[in-house]
Amino acid sequence: MKWRKGMWLTAMSLVLITVTACSSSGKKEVSLRVGYNLWVGSAGMYIADKKGYFKDAGLDVKLTEFASPTESAQALLTGNVDISSTTFDTAVMIKSNEQSGQDLKFFRISDQSNGADGIVTKSGINSIADLKGKTVAATIGSVNHFLLSHALQQAGLTDDDVKITNTSPEQTGPLFLTGKVDVAVTWEPYLSEAKAKGGNIIYSTKDAPDLIIDGDMTSSKLIGAQPDALRKYAEAIERGTQFYFSNPDEGAQIVADKLSTSKEDVKSMMEGVKLVTSKDGKAWLTDNHDALVKRAGEYSTFFKARDLIKTDVDGASLLSNFLYKG
Repeated sequence: MKWRKGMWLTAMSLVLITVTACSSSGKKEVSLRVGYNLWVGSAGMYIADKKGYFKDAGLDVKLTEFASPTESAQALLTGNVDISSTTFDTAVMIKSNEQSGQDLKFFRISDQSNGADGIVTKSGINSIADLKGKTVAATIGSVNHFLLSHALQQAGLTDDDVKITNTSPEQTGPLFLTGKVDVAVTWEPYLSEAKAKGGNIIYSTKDAPDLIIDGDMTSSKLIGAQPDALRKYAEAIERGTQFYFSNPDEGAQIVADKLSTSKEDVKSMMEGVKLVTSKDGKAWLTDNHDALVKRAGEYSTFFKARDLIKTDVDGASLLSNFLYKG
């Protein structure tokens, strides 16, 4: 299963179109095409879809699954979806490649990794400092590469102090589990599986809980044309998130069905993920706005230094807090 994050691929241009559809009652619903990848942090969206909360809000939301958040974001660039559920780092990458007039915005936060992403090693490698000279399976240019670089910095090391084996994101964990690599940067459920087999988790987003966040990206054009529909979309997901908190068994089962796993596995994965409520999302995009701008700048610098983007991304131009105005 492809649970999480992917690497960058070059994308093309975008034309966003908002359409309407008629419900069986004849009332017009606003149609929103949403791209996503399988990830436990999208629980609120999955529940909103399953429980009919989007319909209740007068929305015709069409969810389209992609293999990674990168592919979902590319679909936004090419106009095949109206909203991309993606990672913040991918949003920075996409922003750097938008065409004239596109003006893409990251406008809602769904979750933050709080231990669900990390570095796992075989026995005998017990710290980040021990990685010096070691071979590490990671996806160059992806969020797991950023996590690795961030961890290395904490020990006074750089990428040059390790040998990175560029590995597709969905393979880093399985390669470690089969003993083919000694160190891997991966995420749940692979981290838990590796730990159960004797692996050491020497660094994770529990050590840096604001490092990796996920949310939604769309265009300024759609925000201008359908602000109320986007607010209703966010409110429906908030309703789904609150359902998970108040009905953890049923909520976990809905998510498990989406991820083709068990509700026990979902609950286990949730231990490393913080679902972000509307209240917390507002804090991120208003009171903590400068922190997100700074993080976007770090991603931008990281990508540009590795020739993955050509121009710097201004985090302030990427973020939108329109959901919390008026």
